Amino acid sequence: MRGLFVGSGSDGLQHSDVTSHLLSFYKNKPPSELNVAYIGTATYDLSAPRIRQTKGLADAGCRILNCEFTNKGDMTLAELEGVFEKADIMVVSGGNTLFAHERWKATGVDAMMRDAAKRGCVMTGGSAGAICWFDGGHSDS
Repeated sequence: MRGLFVGSGSDGLQHSDVTSHLLSFYKNKPPSELNVAYIGTATYDLSAPRIRQTKGLADAGCRILNCEFTNKGDMTLAELEGVFEKADIMVVSGGNTLFAHERWKATGVDAMMRDAAKRGCVMTGGSAGAICWFDGGHSDS
């Protein structure tokens, strides 16, 4: 697995050093050709955390693909699968770790995330978004 993890999604992912390091995984591909899948399940798919946590990558020219599946009427699993298959970078928000893990397991998104990691997608996130890539971690949720 290739990844970069920070202590706080909202704060850590806004640092220019984090953005630069994420882009360095793709030295032969310009940012305008990179697809960034944003998984905001742990923050209930709210737009404010997505905007904060993807701003550096968006400003660099990356395409941000928002994956919403917390609420009724959001993306279908087929739509999510399409996004995960073309994602170069996956950003997972901090927030409610337990809620996110349960939602991913119930929908099968956890398997899609693992498949993306296996094919070389760079995984990143802060707090819950950092914990989720490992077999264990500590969270207050």
